[in-house]
Amino acid sequence: MLENNVLSRIRELCNNCNYSFYRLSKESDVPESTINSLFLNNNYPSIPTLYKLCDGLHITMSDFFLIEPAPGYITEESKLFLKKINLL
Repeated sequence: MLENNVLSRIRELCNNCNYSFYRLSKESDVPESTINSLFLNNNYPSIPTLYKLCDGLHITMSDFFLIEPAPGYITEESKLFLKKINLL
């Protein structure tokens, strides 16, 4: 069974942040069992749960649904790269 788009996006953002579901649970204050259940049952999270997950990922709900990053958006990898350049 394929994941729905919302779950795929959550997984993508977790991978980008190097977050396990355990870490996402701790950052978002959503029980890990809830996160695992979403993926196991291929369910959409409720709006309040999605809001908490976004908060745990340090993004807004708008950012969550963006297909492409906003023009001013800088990835964590880019931020690290810029810090290294500034040290030169």
